[in-house]
Amino acid sequence: MGCVWTKKILRLPENKPTVKGVRRAFVETSILRHPWQTQSNVLNGTRTGLVGRYAGIWDVFDNRYNRKEEVCRRRLPGKYIMSINVVNKTDDLVKLQHVLVSVSDKSGLDVFIPGLLDIVPQVRFFSTGGTHGRIKEILGTGYEAHLTQVSEYTGQPETQGGLVKTLDFKIYLGLLTETYNDSHQADLQRTAAVPIDMVVVNLYPFKETIAKPEVTPEQARGNIDIGGPCMIRAAAKNLLRVASVTNPGDYDDILAELRETDGCTSLAMRYRLARRAFDHTASYDRAIADYLAKTPFEDVKPCYQI
Repeated sequence: MGCVWTKKILRLPENKPTVKGVRRAFVETSILRHPWQTQSNVLNGTRTGLVGRYAGIWDVFDNRYNRKEEVCRRRLPGKYIMSINVVNKTDDLVKLQHVLVSVSDKSGLDVFIPGLLDIVPQVRFFSTGGTHGRIKEILGTGYEAHLTQVSEYTGQPETQGGLVKTLDFKIYLGLLTETYNDSHQADLQRTAAVPIDMVVVNLYPFKETIAKPEVTPEQARGNIDIGGPCMIRAAAKNLLRVASVTNPGDYDDILAELRETDGCTSLAMRYRLARRAFDHTASYDRAIADYLAKTPFEDVKPCYQI
């Protein structure tokens, strides 16, 4: 048996006894869920599953980078089967058409957004919440021709408090789609989705929040960004096609390069931005992990009525 990732089902042979009586396990390892989200049929008829035995074994922020291999080695020994796409063809230059913008730090948008529109007049922006409002102000009259609310695009309204805005299949299909993958292109047509060519995202100010005097653990928790890191990582992973922009300080250089390439991102640019993007999310997770490590539970419990 082996580990099959990328949201595929792992089926253990029906006729073989398995780990501690588990006959069949369904394993899925989205970063938005606990590493062990399982449903199992146990030989004695009970439904305990592996999640009950391994809940809490890994700190998500401390160990998210190596947990998949560790999961295979600890509980599912045998042949490793990594179901991944191996890409051997891509484009150096990718024309900018669809840009997803969702930023906490809105500085520089007043130059970057008009700059992108000047270079690529047909560009379309997808955005959320306050960022959508800021881009609407920047574009002024006729903004509808270039700006779409993410909730309008996905058909799903934002949840109260903005907790779920961009975590949607159409968004991640657009981010992770490979140009020369016929199945991916069929998925785009089936869902009326579009490939997203650039993500402009910076994260909730966690470090700034915990640096404030008298900050509570609940205030710190509330400033842990979820959708932002997911989008950044998806865009950076698909550097084959998508540019991941995380620093307003890069806006001018990006505009300059786009002018030279007639509105196309180059593979070199996308690779450079992917490096910065993963460094950005790694630093962000490190700050969260360090804060949780030094904050005793005795400081956490009084924040809530239990």
